[in-house]
Amino acid sequence: PQAVEMRSKLIDYIGTASGLATLLDIRRTAEYDPGEGVQQLLNSSEYKTLMQADPRVEYLSCSSVVEKVLASDTMKSASHLLEDILDVLPVLLYQGQFDGQDGVASNNAWISDLDWEYSRDFSQLEGDLWFVNDTPAGWNRSVSTLTQVMIRNAGHMVPTDQPQATQQMFDTWIETVLQLTTQAKANQVQQSGVYVEVL
Repeated sequence: PQAVEMRSKLIDYIGTASGLATLLDIRRTAEYDPGEGVQQLLNSSEYKTLMQADPRVEYLSCSSVVEKVLASDTMKSASHLLEDILDVLPVLLYQGQFDGQDGVASNNAWISDLDWEYSRDFSQLEGDLWFVNDTPAGWNRSVSTLTQVMIRNAGHMVPTDQPQATQQMFDTWIETVLQLTTQAKANQVQQSGVYVEVL
């Protein structure tokens, strides 16, 4: 809890000293969703009926109860868990270009410290530009099971800031993962001496 308090104070200080509306997007003059439109939508009876949600449950964009419960976990690194996950599952990490709190630089710092078989290869990659409708959308780099994407002209809420680029990023990543999984299964079948066409 003390570390969480210090982190909050530091973030508040940086925000106040810089004059930024939010560190989550250093370009913004107001926080994301200042009118709480998402919260109002998700709590509307029409939407709850449509989504078959429990009408008694109230959605909160930020819950002080949840924040309090998770406070003891906030300052604990989970990067060691990612090292194990990367051995068995593909992982996509993405950051918005203008996220001043959890952006590319802070992510690159902990990614470069991973104790993972491909850490050195990954850290040495500069990344490739990617485009949406012939317009630069950011850069990406990928080695083995880890993919990192930086989305141009986005803050922390990447899907809010760049919905089309976000959709393309997810579609491309999922398609790539499915292709690699299908190829790996086909290779395993061929190596066992039995050939089965994998659709």
